[in-house]
Amino acid sequence: MARPILNTAKTDLFPGLHPAVAEAGRFRPADARSVREMLTRLSRPWLAAQSAGRPVDNSLLTPNGYPLEFNFSSRSDDICYTAEPGLPDDSPARKRQYIRRFAPDFDPETYPLLKALSVAPDQRYGHWISFRHQYGMVGCKVYQEVPVSGRPLVRSALGAEFPEFTGPALEPMLIGVMPGKPGLMEFYYRASAPSPAGLHRLFKAGNASGQLSFALNCLGYLASQPAASVLNRLRLGVSLRAAPGKTPEITLFVHAAQLFPDNRQAAGIILDLAGQLGGQMPLYERLSRQFEEGPAYPAHGMISLKFDPPGKVEVGVGVVGNVKVGM
Repeated sequence: MARPILNTAKTDLFPGLHPAVAEAGRFRPADARSVREMLTRLSRPWLAAQSAGRPVDNSLLTPNGYPLEFNFSSRSDDICYTAEPGLPDDSPARKRQYIRRFAPDFDPETYPLLKALSVAPDQRYGHWISFRHQYGMVGCKVYQEVPVSGRPLVRSALGAEFPEFTGPALEPMLIGVMPGKPGLMEFYYRASAPSPAGLHRLFKAGNASGQLSFALNCLGYLASQPAASVLNRLRLGVSLRAAPGKTPEITLFVHAAQLFPDNRQAAGIILDLAGQLGGQMPLYERLSRQFEEGPAYPAHGMISLKFDPPGKVEVGVGVVGNVKVGM
């Protein structure tokens, strides 16, 4: 895969990011300043490398190697994005130092599991970081990679409380934490061979087993194929959001490239499903009007379906930061 193209024009943001940031500012003027300031800070290591003539490797965060992805949800109009902290070839320790500039409360020592994983020698990217802008407030989440050597440790840590998430068909991939909220953790898995029976066990852990049929119908709708056969061709991810005294939240993930042949078709189906679920995605809709035809994955990343115990369902989508939008 080719390295991301770094524009030689003077800029304070990741190359290609200005149009999307301008659109976000028009959509949410109250958060325009904080969004731009945060993204400017995140961009500095990349721009410094560019200025020094240092080659910049692809980020593993997005399908095209871009270091930032916007995240949209049908039940929230907050401005959210996930980014590579620092450069892809920075060590996990260096990335943690960089993260502390944004989240001084983040300390792996607070999380014994993260502390053990953070020193594993076989990490590929180590950490990612995400931000949520909500009418003047900025929230932060830090992701820790679960390398192959750390998977048994994660399975063991959750095994006693959530045995449904410890089977060999589930490979732990990420852990998400929110600095300042040590009791809340998110566990992300890859399901190597998803089946209705396996998903039923997972949904049962989140007190949402009654929503499994609806989940399969949603996946079938996204993939434009019968719900009964949709699992035969999809590689799924699943996450568990656990907090003391609360029922876990279950979310399914699938790469857009598995679902859609074209970016415009992807946007049409995602927005239609959001409407059927009683939600809307206005900023995503505005950005998607400019999507070019072609394979879905250059613009779209991960598609998610979140199932809350009360029966609420929301669809989410990740979009690379350098999408082309009209000014």
